[in-house]
Amino acid sequence: MTQIHQTTLSAIERDRRVDPRLGLRVLGGFVIVFLAVWVTTLILGVGPNMLMRRLGVTEDLRILIGSTLSRSGVLAASLFFSALALHRVTGLHAREVLFPLHPGWQRDLLFGVVLAAGAMGLLFAIERVAGWLTVAGWRWQGRSFTAWLQTVWLALLANLLAAAGEEALFRGYLLTGLSRAWGKGIGLAMMAGLFAISHIAVTGATETHWVLFTLLLALPGLMLGWVYLRTRNLWLPVGIHFAWNLFQADVLNLTGECAGTTLFGLITRQQGPAWFVGTSYGIEVGLSGILALVVVVAGVWWWTSRPRH
Repeated sequence: MTQIHQTTLSAIERDRRVDPRLGLRVLGGFVIVFLAVWVTTLILGVGPNMLMRRLGVTEDLRILIGSTLSRSGVLAASLFFSALALHRVTGLHAREVLFPLHPGWQRDLLFGVVLAAGAMGLLFAIERVAGWLTVAGWRWQGRSFTAWLQTVWLALLANLLAAAGEEALFRGYLLTGLSRAWGKGIGLAMMAGLFAISHIAVTGATETHWVLFTLLLALPGLMLGWVYLRTRNLWLPVGIHFAWNLFQADVLNLTGECAGTTLFGLITRQQGPAWFVGTSYGIEVGLSGILALVVVVAGVWWWTSRPRH
């Protein structure tokens, strides 16, 4: 096993024992944090826009400022509530568990980004060669440079929110707590299930039967949980999660959906079979998503098995 941050490893596993009551407290804390983040999202999504409407701010500026304030605020809330719950419920210090500044953390983050981007690029190449994906143009065509830069900024912010916020809550807090209470196996399974269920209300999820959707979405949750347990911090999972979403949807547009407000790369038409390419939700509900998972797992295994100096 990798030697990354062994002090954090001992801190997480110290005095771990099967403790059903701790597990229930962890689940209760998860529900509270999830609802707190949802309420924060609602408030920051409505409040700034209402204020700017009253002030007569233009629509473009209102979208830029409102989205920036909303996503930045929700990200801060997600990290704060997850860290607070981790400390209150498990007694662990969030700085040691979530984002420790160990030697090489920048390399872990960057490798995660490159690895997931490479996996998305591989899928793009496969679908292009198979004739399943055609490029119709580029998002910046017919738009001002300023408008395109605004889209890039909002895409980066939205994907950072999804990556860092979800990793802090599901892997950093939930998986850490459940693993201490009920062991790694049960902790991984429960975390992955809750991770999948939390995405059922996302646009496009209803295109797949909810049982199959839950099972398929649990796989990325398992993968990211395994990466977290293997590295004992969130730098590598956040890098993977961020680039997975960014390159799939906003750069390479593997779903062929062009109505999103954060798409700044390719405009594509998806003609491949759903069993492979997935649906408008994403590649996660197709064989291509499983292929990407295999590539990422292999890359992480290689990366974390290397000697660290």
